Amino acid sequence: MCRISKENSILSQASSQGYWQESQTIGAEGHVTWLTLPGVYMNSDDAFRASELGNLLTDYIKEESAKFITGARPLSEVDQYFEELRQIGVEEYIEMYRAAYSDYIKAHFG
Repeated sequence: MCRISKENSILSQASSQGYWQESQTIGAEGHVTWLTLPGVYMNSDDAFRASELGNLLTDYIKEESAKFITGARPLSEVDQYFEELRQIGVEEYIEMYRAAYSDYIKAHFG
């Protein structure tokens, strides 16, 4: 679980946008279980492929999650579901973002 707090916030109240961001951070403290990562640069081919995969995966995950929740698909098929995600390209998608964030971290933090 990710945790945000004012102490480790890099937000500033120097602008109205910064004030809003810090207010939201403080308000969410103790309740946030995920964070949105900053955008990263990809070349146009990678960005197109990531967008394509992201859309396919998001739609498939929503559809299949609903089936698991409603019982239309038995939980005994979870391993098959993960294999289906691999066939769609989830590992390629993750690796594309892993590489992009690796470049981002190197550029910003050395």
